[in-house]
Amino acid sequence: MSGHRIPLRKNLPETTDPKRIAEKLATYGVISRKEAEERIERIRRIPAKAFSDSLSVQFGVNLTVDEAFNLIKGIKRFSNYQKRRKLLKDELRISWEEAKRAYELYKAAKCEAIREAIIFLAGASPSGPRGRKAELVSVPNVGRCLNLSLNTTLLRKCYREIGEGKWRGMRGFILSLMLTASNPEEAGVDFSLEDLKRGVYIPEREEEAYAVGLAYSYAYMPQYPSNSVLVFEGRKRDRAFFKHISTVMEEIYNIRSEERVINRPPSTQVLGGKVKRFSQYEQPTIIYCSKALCEHLVKDHGFPTCLKEIRESRIPEHYMSSKKFLKGLLTKVVVVNPLGERPHLVYIRKSRKFLEDLQILMENCGVELSSSIRRRGRSFGMYVGVDSTEQLFEEEFIDRPKFLEEYTGN
Repeated sequence: MSGHRIPLRKNLPETTDPKRIAEKLATYGVISRKEAEERIERIRRIPAKAFSDSLSVQFGVNLTVDEAFNLIKGIKRFSNYQKRRKLLKDELRISWEEAKRAYELYKAAKCEAIREAIIFLAGASPSGPRGRKAELVSVPNVGRCLNLSLNTTLLRKCYREIGEGKWRGMRGFILSLMLTASNPEEAGVDFSLEDLKRGVYIPEREEEAYAVGLAYSYAYMPQYPSNSVLVFEGRKRDRAFFKHISTVMEEIYNIRSEERVINRPPSTQVLGGKVKRFSQYEQPTIIYCSKALCEHLVKDHGFPTCLKEIRESRIPEHYMSSKKFLKGLLTKVVVVNPLGERPHLVYIRKSRKFLEDLQILMENCGVELSSSIRRRGRSFGMYVGVDSTEQLFEEEFIDRPKFLEEYTGN
């Protein structure tokens, strides 16, 4: 899993042809090809308009937009600063020192165009359930839209102007222009640039209770904090339900997942003191790469990040009366339906303290609980009595269709 990253939306074609760029943008379903092409053409003329206006104000030199556009094309033919400055001196008939100032006006005009290109690309990026994304915003994409070669010096100047010195780099553009769903300062966790582009959203605590319960039941962080990856793993029977998990996570956190099915080889495990053999199976897997999401789960919900923490994990205190959190947890119970007997539930964890907390949580949520906790190999099982099991199903604490089938025997 090391170094794994969820890919952002693909870069635009490596071309400056507005027709091809517009065709690609139209595939994201936010803007039509015709509208995208027109916007690109307008944005490309912004430097000429801004440059023309500035020259008129600063030097009294009156150039039409078309004349300024052609002058900029001439500037772009030279890579050498001195040659660019000489061109401005000769074409505008100004002094050498004034040509230096004119070149600064040209760079400022490009910054204005860069700002508009970023806003345009963010607007062409599909939004999520929780708000804006800026997945198409990148230095190469901005350069392709503007038909400009963007260098570090120019970008730093633009960052300072637009970001007001508060944030640096492309991060500054996205935050200053409010092109993302969350405000990192309000969320209280660190957002990577990719988090901002993907529009990762950190919701209110109770709003995410069900999703956090799902994470506690199915997810783990294999390499936190060196690699901020949250992985959900299930069994073959969970494949359909994992689509539901993916939908819930996107609705709550505004983040898409990468979904995989991994072929697991045959294995042997000791469960309840007995050796059990498992045949090869397909394991549904959902992967999220997000510094903000992982840090939020750890910092705000005490999510365990290693085996030691998993064995000592507890239910977050703020969820000790949350029905939503309980419903999330109970999506991973085992329904035991012995022949001729009423069915009951078993919930398995590596932490006994977690199961003790679960007993209290159920009682706090109005469940008339009859249960016991027993060791199961290296884990523990919470065995829920038949009457309590019936109540959990009747009051829809458990509403997963697969479990309803197993409970009723249908």
